[in-house]
Amino acid sequence: AVLRLGRAVLAGARGQWSERFVPTGHALRAMERVAVAVQMAEPVLLVGETGGGKTSLIQQLAGLLGQRLLVQNL
Repeated sequence: AVLRLGRAVLAGARGQWSERFVPTGHALRAMERVAVAVQMAEPVLLVGETGGGKTSLIQQLAGLLGQRLLVQNL
């Protein structure tokens, strides 16, 4: 299956949207940017306030792609 997020197209989508993730416009635009970086095999650094949804966004994207995710809080 294919996951399409705006201009990003990622193959291998196997998961479903989590009930805990709220796909607001802001969250979807951020997810699209991260998905484009994943598509282009580019590293990503997410910076922002505590509770801004950075980890949730990555967890949702990994879940949609059926990828294992290891979270390390620094």
